[in-house]
Amino acid sequence: MKICLYSLSPKVGGGVVIKTILLLRYLIEEGHNVVWVYPKVSGTLPSYVKSFLEDYQLKTIEKRAIPYFRALDSIDFFSEIEGDFDIHQVISGYCLDGMVFRRLPKKYFIWSATTLRAEKYDITIMRIRNLKHIVSYLNFRVGLLLEKFAAKRAYKIFAASNSSKESIVNEFKLVPDKVQIIHPVIDTERYAYHPLSSRSDQEPYVLYMGIFSSRKNIDLLIQSFVLVHRQNPLIKLKLVGKLNGFGNYFETLIKTLGLQNCVKIVGEVPDNTIWYQNAICTVLTSFEEGFGMVLAESLSCGTPVVSTNSGGVTDIVKDGVNGFLVGYSEEEVSQAILKLHDNVEMRERFSVNGREHVVESFSIAAIGSKIVSEYKLFLEKTSNED
Repeated sequence: MKICLYSLSPKVGGGVVIKTILLLRYLIEEGHNVVWVYPKVSGTLPSYVKSFLEDYQLKTIEKRAIPYFRALDSIDFFSEIEGDFDIHQVISGYCLDGMVFRRLPKKYFIWSATTLRAEKYDITIMRIRNLKHIVSYLNFRVGLLLEKFAAKRAYKIFAASNSSKESIVNEFKLVPDKVQIIHPVIDTERYAYHPLSSRSDQEPYVLYMGIFSSRKNIDLLIQSFVLVHRQNPLIKLKLVGKLNGFGNYFETLIKTLGLQNCVKIVGEVPDNTIWYQNAICTVLTSFEEGFGMVLAESLSCGTPVVSTNSGGVTDIVKDGVNGFLVGYSEEEVSQAILKLHDNVEMRERFSVNGREHVVESFSIAAIGSKIVSEYKLFLEKTSNED
């Protein structure tokens, strides 16, 4: 098959780009002819992207885009995408990302984590205070219109989880059969299994991994550590990820609660793998998650998880099997953490179960074959229609 695949710019990085590369690699190794298209932005390609492009000699098209107005990244203003393709596939954080409307057929695939409204739920006209806010608001409003247009024209949308499917179907008033659950891909080679017996003897710690934002509800996790620290002062909490302007806020909260000795803000790190591989557990107390990539990455490394029941995480966390699903209470979060710390046998069992679940459900071998099967069904159907 000849496949044109659109995505965010790899210069931006993040989970969308990683799963794009994994799918590209799978398709190429399966013998398909693939072209990778993405909008032109400032910056340089990360080293792992450069290595991938060199190893696979993949053709790429970096189409021109309008700075700041990301909602218009989806339009091929200069007709830079040429050629006839059997399949047009979009990989996105939400339905709009990477979509190219000009020169695009009426039917294509979108692989989406969530919808734009869910991703930008806190953007309102009442919050506008400066030029940056105006640009964000315009991108949001225009993006909603374009996203709906894209979703309606798509042949099929791949949703990251059951909750994402429900959100997409309801948001765009789609027939449920048009949306199929295809989970994000976890790089099981990078996030390698690390048995508990081989882990370092450093101080035991609980891990938060991810961007700092209101949606992530990190306040609850930190407040829960008042109870954890009271029962076991040796357990630490390490907060890893992009601070996103929340650094001072959480430093103040930690001091107010008297947790300076057990809660540490690490910030961004070049390699998050080792942080997963040596933690007691990874905890996510979000209000909403389209999928919960960090939980799957943690399980891939053999580290159990604790999460609030916040949407897509239920596709990852099997309560009492590879981790715990908890309510929005400090008591429930703290008790789940303490159980995993105190019961080594349970932690080892969850570790093995977690890795098996990721390999069976989220590896590129499992996901790639499902996607290619959908491509083939599409080509058979369109061939019969002709």
